[in-house]
Amino acid sequence: MGFAGNVVMRALMGAAGTFLVVLTSILPPQAACGEPFRANVSDDPATRDKTELHGKHIIAYVPEDAADRLVPLVQRLDRVFAFMCEEAGHTPGKKLVVNIVDEDDMLQGWASVIPRPVVELNLAPGYYGGFFAGGERRLELVAIHEFAHILSIDMTFGVRKVFERIFGRVVPQDILSLGAAYFTVPSQATMPLFWLEGLAQWAETRYSDPDGIWGGRGRDSYTHMIWRLDAEAGKIPEAEDWRSSYIHWPEGSRPYNYGLAYTRYLDGAYGDRCSMWRFTRNQAGNWPFVFDRAPAALIEKRHSDLIREARQSLMAEQKRNIRELKSVPVTPLKRLTPVDHEFGAPAWTSDGRLFASSYRPFARRQRYVTIDSKGDMESTGVPSLGTAPSRRSPGGSIVTSTFVRTVKGRYRSRITVVRPSGDVFHTGLRLIHPDLAERVFGKDDAVAAIRFTGAGDQSLRLYRLEGKTLHTETVMPVEGVPWDPAFRPRLNGPPMELAWVETDATSSRIMLSPIARPDIRRTLLTAKGRILHPVFSADGNTLFYCSDVSGVLNAYRLSLAAEKLKPAPVTHTIGGVIACTPSPDGKYLAVLDHDSGGPFISIIPDRRRVAPGNLPEIPLHWPAPEGVLYTKPSREKFTLPPAAEDPQELSRKSYNGLKHIEFQYWTPTTAVTETGGIGIQAALGDPIERHSIKAGAGIGAVEAEPVGQVFYRYGGWARTDVVFTGYALESTYNERIRTVWEEDADYTETLYGGNAGFIFDLSGIERMLSASFSIGAHDRSPVEESERVMKNRILISQPAFEGLENYAQSGLYYNDMTLYPTSYAAEDGLRVSLEYRLSGRDLGGDLDRDRALGKAGYIFSVSPEGGHQIEGNVFAGWSDGEDILQGAFVIGGTSYDGIEAPRGYIDTEATGPFLGAYSAAYRLPVYRPFKGLSTTPFELRQLVVEGFYEAGLISSDKPFGDGSWLRSVGLETTFEMRFMGVPIRPGFWVARQLDGEEDIEFSFVLRGIF
Repeated sequence: MGFAGNVVMRALMGAAGTFLVVLTSILPPQAACGEPFRANVSDDPATRDKTELHGKHIIAYVPEDAADRLVPLVQRLDRVFAFMCEEAGHTPGKKLVVNIVDEDDMLQGWASVIPRPVVELNLAPGYYGGFFAGGERRLELVAIHEFAHILSIDMTFGVRKVFERIFGRVVPQDILSLGAAYFTVPSQATMPLFWLEGLAQWAETRYSDPDGIWGGRGRDSYTHMIWRLDAEAGKIPEAEDWRSSYIHWPEGSRPYNYGLAYTRYLDGAYGDRCSMWRFTRNQAGNWPFVFDRAPAALIEKRHSDLIREARQSLMAEQKRNIRELKSVPVTPLKRLTPVDHEFGAPAWTSDGRLFASSYRPFARRQRYVTIDSKGDMESTGVPSLGTAPSRRSPGGSIVTSTFVRTVKGRYRSRITVVRPSGDVFHTGLRLIHPDLAERVFGKDDAVAAIRFTGAGDQSLRLYRLEGKTLHTETVMPVEGVPWDPAFRPRLNGPPMELAWVETDATSSRIMLSPIARPDIRRTLLTAKGRILHPVFSADGNTLFYCSDVSGVLNAYRLSLAAEKLKPAPVTHTIGGVIACTPSPDGKYLAVLDHDSGGPFISIIPDRRRVAPGNLPEIPLHWPAPEGVLYTKPSREKFTLPPAAEDPQELSRKSYNGLKHIEFQYWTPTTAVTETGGIGIQAALGDPIERHSIKAGAGIGAVEAEPVGQVFYRYGGWARTDVVFTGYALESTYNERIRTVWEEDADYTETLYGGNAGFIFDLSGIERMLSASFSIGAHDRSPVEESERVMKNRILISQPAFEGLENYAQSGLYYNDMTLYPTSYAAEDGLRVSLEYRLSGRDLGGDLDRDRALGKAGYIFSVSPEGGHQIEGNVFAGWSDGEDILQGAFVIGGTSYDGIEAPRGYIDTEATGPFLGAYSAAYRLPVYRPFKGLSTTPFELRQLVVEGFYEAGLISSDKPFGDGSWLRSVGLETTFEMRFMGVPIRPGFWVARQLDGEEDIEFSFVLRGIF
């Protein structure tokens, strides 16, 4: 499509470009009762009406139907943020915007200070067994993490503060706005990700109760396990690699794991001399990208020196822990599964195999797998998004949960049932941790699961499964937060009891209740630590579970037939066991453990005689312990204000985004409009980005014509974005004016007009499908210079169109490609786009022309781990109606069709009504360091070379019809880097024309990921 017809899509994509500084977080939810299960507002992530809750220090925007239940949370967050501001010595200039949403069951949350401080918290479940999975404070811990991002990044001083007050905080989009951003964006935003995430996790741990069991990631057994396993394998990264992030476990989270190790060490070794908030304030006073030398003014050491100290201290600490653990014989666990795969808790199948969810790096599609005793894995064909636990019913059915993609990248959890016959079906939404038992309700089965609803709550529910439909039978009474229900089998009938895990601030416990009398509660076990995945033996007399009460996750058994219930260890591991599942015959145990290669599944005999005795206890130090490098004084404890101080009145009103639109920033730019232009651009919007406005004015880059553009997007609907654009453009077509004397000249025109459009998200579980529709009008006229060039010359080019064009345009877009963290492009999949544009006199305009363009591309990963790819693309265009200088399709030169093939023809070679083009390429990396550049936020990932062959044809009769082909061969080199986690792919290509002038051409490029 031509550039004007593409304004809606291009403007929407341009408006979406934003400086994302921070990602992370967690959060869980509850339920209603008593009626047949059906989708409701909370199940379908439609964007609901919002309510404003105004505190003294924050403004929370919450779902209107959950506002009453969220008031206590907002009151608490307001008080916590005020306390953190006081300790940090910094308060943002305006009340902090906290957008609380309930649109996704995936782990999400983010914070940004550009263009203004905003935190978003998603009311979704925490990780299974993860850092925040239990306790009522899980949402508070997430908020503390994000508040720390805001406070650490928001600080600006001196000259930078002056520029910020003049321009606002600029979101860059070109070289001029990048320069403005350098002087207005807080310098802390340009620091390495490991520093930013280390500070946030330090705060999350610093403000947690050390006497509780949910003390933040710094006190978490899972984090310490990663450090311990890396130390044992000699894999604790060198100082320059603490910021690198790529696919192998757990290196994808290396900036988090080792950023935390660093701030933990600073607090332990230097906290008595310099608080972390003082470190942060000093860091923020530096210029952007100046990271390493900042601490020298405080403690006469650079970050690079301190990181080496932290590494040495961490290694010494973990070596001590490993020696202590190995003082007792370690349970031999043979790895059956490949390294760098992740698995959920497995369930035994009827034929003695294991069924488990699996996340497999470089997999075209993620699928549940079966594993035999030799380690052979086979795909089941059942989609596996996430690594949820699986359970087997006494009758042999397997039940698990996975995610389904709904709209705009959001996911909802759902239950999957696999019958012994092989029948697979999905049911329910917002349900996790299911278990199934046959014929509990007459002929109907029972399903127990954790149900999430709108205000960050969750409940334990018992459902009747009628065919493939769930009906709520009972909401089980719980105290605390429920997890992991498990039916207790009976040998001579259906299960009559249900066990589950409950967590609160001080403990985890396993509860047991009769299904018919849920008010009768029996506590089987209480532990000051995490309890994971309780599962019964086939006779129901033994309960297996995992816990980290010793500082290391291990499997335990609890004999319910014993006179006194006393847990007995089943494993003693250096890693961490998060599931232990007995086989139906009771002879074997399937164990899910960890080593330096990641999670793995092992099968061991169930031999009580050789089970370990008392397990060594490993301290989970916070901050870093005393060691050979330093000794530290006693530390203060938990200091957040008690909850009793929180209740306060919150002013409340319905949210209307139009009334909250405010100035965000303005900047000089070379991209005033879609076709360029030098001038200024301003951005406005409401705090939660339902309304986005960009307006710019300036002069064209070629003929200095007045140009400008106003763009508006409304994104408050679940499946649809609405876009309006008005513009005055200067557009140049290179070498389109041609004379009989073979003279070529550029043609420049002005366009005044606007359009309105809709973008529809039609997504599926693994495939992205979207559609667009827009209508618009613009008036074209040549600039004086182009009129002068055409005047009194005999032209052989098509006549230029002048006048009014009214048009309607629609598009359909499909993409099922994968993107691997080690990649430089989309991989392994198909992308297709179909666009149709109608410009007709029936619409009231002066131009009568239909136009269609189709694009399809497929990438095949020859060697995903090695990064080798074969890519093929094909383009076909059809046009019917008036033929004009502006052209329906173009080969060579500058085109707004998004068709680059064939590279090497930098001047316009042909224009006409029909297009055919194709390309083929082979890519491979020739250098893959995946290294951070000192202590900068830059990371050099790989150098990629691509060999290509491309061809294009403009014809007058049909796509790929009569005409002369223009072909080229060449090489392209791309330098893949990351800046603060954002991919940057500069490079260049050199191509030899095989037709035409047969020249060799060269060009610089800046690639995107897709």
